[in-house]
Amino acid sequence: MSKALEQMQEKYDYLLSKRKAYDSNYSDVKKYITPDRGRYLSGDSKSDASSNLDYSQITNSRQCMASTIFVSGLQSGTTPKTTPWFEYVAPDIELMKIPRVAQWCKEINTITRKQTFASNFYDTSYNVYWELGNMGTAPMSLVDNNSGIYGSLVNCRSYTAGEYVLDLNSNLQVDTFYFIQFMTARQMVEHFGIDKVSSTVKDAYKDNNHSDTFKVIQAIEPNDERIDFNRSLTGNRAFRSVYFEADNNDSNNKGDGFLRVRGFEEFPIICPRYRTTSDDIYGTSPAFMAMPDIKMLQSLELEFLKALKKVISPPLSVNQGIHKPNIAPGAINYNTGVYNEDAIKPLFQINPDLQNMFHKIKEVEEKIKEIFHNDLFLRMSSGGAATKRMTVPEVQLLNDERIRIISPTLDKFHYEFLKPAMRRWLIINERNGLFERFPIPPELLEAGFTVDFTSSLMQAQKALESVPIERGASFFTNLAAVAPEVVKLVNWEETAREYAHSIGFRGKVLKSHEEFTSEVQAEAEQVAAVNQAAALREGAETAKVMNEAAQDNPMLENAYTNGVLM
Repeated sequence: MSKALEQMQEKYDYLLSKRKAYDSNYSDVKKYITPDRGRYLSGDSKSDASSNLDYSQITNSRQCMASTIFVSGLQSGTTPKTTPWFEYVAPDIELMKIPRVAQWCKEINTITRKQTFASNFYDTSYNVYWELGNMGTAPMSLVDNNSGIYGSLVNCRSYTAGEYVLDLNSNLQVDTFYFIQFMTARQMVEHFGIDKVSSTVKDAYKDNNHSDTFKVIQAIEPNDERIDFNRSLTGNRAFRSVYFEADNNDSNNKGDGFLRVRGFEEFPIICPRYRTTSDDIYGTSPAFMAMPDIKMLQSLELEFLKALKKVISPPLSVNQGIHKPNIAPGAINYNTGVYNEDAIKPLFQINPDLQNMFHKIKEVEEKIKEIFHNDLFLRMSSGGAATKRMTVPEVQLLNDERIRIISPTLDKFHYEFLKPAMRRWLIINERNGLFERFPIPPELLEAGFTVDFTSSLMQAQKALESVPIERGASFFTNLAAVAPEVVKLVNWEETAREYAHSIGFRGKVLKSHEEFTSEVQAEAEQVAAVNQAAALREGAETAKVMNEAAQDNPMLENAYTNGVLM
């Protein structure tokens, strides 16, 4: 084993020990919510968790539905496949008024949306939301697929808890990713070549034991000098990607012992975490928070079913004269002894409080749904309608409260997932020649550009900005009744623009400042012209009347003549 390989193995073991504190939580989530997720958590590292699906521990599945609503709501509310949810824009709204800048952004956005639609991004992001809501950490890889501008340019893959370990840099951002997988001897030989695998794998392959499995680790980390590694093997790229066989002590293997070495210019793993504290590497999730209630729910449901079963089918006391009684409906039993009306009767009478037990179960279910923000996502899917009779302001206030509660989570999600993902997508596009076909306008070369998100959840967040604008406008309008001059304090055009932007009016819906000013000025000039014409007509009519009056009155006529009346 080379020194570099030994160092990587030691680093993996260390990172694995730091993750162990979360494994019990992952196991609980797998046991009670998503049995199809989570890998290598049972201690038997060679058994794939997907082959050991066990739904028998789930007595009440409310938490499964609550998780599904959370995941579906997050997917449709942030990255819907059917509607645009992102756009590359200039950082300054004034730059977007320049025709060539607006046209360039429009073309880039159209191309990128076609690419995401053609790729597996949406399928993969759905798995990311599952991991985020249940396991708390949801890494996803985005790598160059080299298939052309309008094809599946980027290939995505999600990972489930237990099959990876992570580490953070000094900025507390994930920059190290060790991926654990088990490969058969055949897969390893086909993937890496027979000359690269260990003698143990070679022997298994040559002996036709092709299904024997071996632990393989892919390490993606900064290509620095913390490990005695030949950086030139990666083309001196910023990040190295190294495959190696875990616990490989093969002394006969010549070379560095690595199965494959590659490099990345940027860290290819996007790793959103639902909630972290201080310098936590892994995140916690709604499922973690709801787990005490989920366990209580399973216990309550089980006890409720036991009590109900005892009421419906209680234990029986049977007369000795009846041999093996048949208690099925319509069954006939023969009593060989003296007839006794109590030949078969309940052993004891119970009267469990099933109603209160049922109400308690519903109460716990509601708590679980609330933790998973089901009320918000269901209300959004129903267009914001309330489940009971409420006024429109009450409904709006309730929706705003729910959005405020989940806003910190959405902010973290945008920061750790959507922005890095779309930034990396654009970088891959640049490497594939997109900007050669569509040169960046000089204004954006200097100012740069950013990505903005226009999904329904993001718009709901921005709509919260409209509340103080509405209150301010209402205040000044009411104050103008007693002090009309105060309305001049407000720039009403900018107020209207800020409000429109906060509720989702975008693009060409609003006229530019120049168009608006020109129309206002033209309208004012038209009104002035109409008023001037009316004044001239009125003056002419007045002169005519006075002239006619003067002709009928000699004194007025003399006054005109002497210049007394003008």
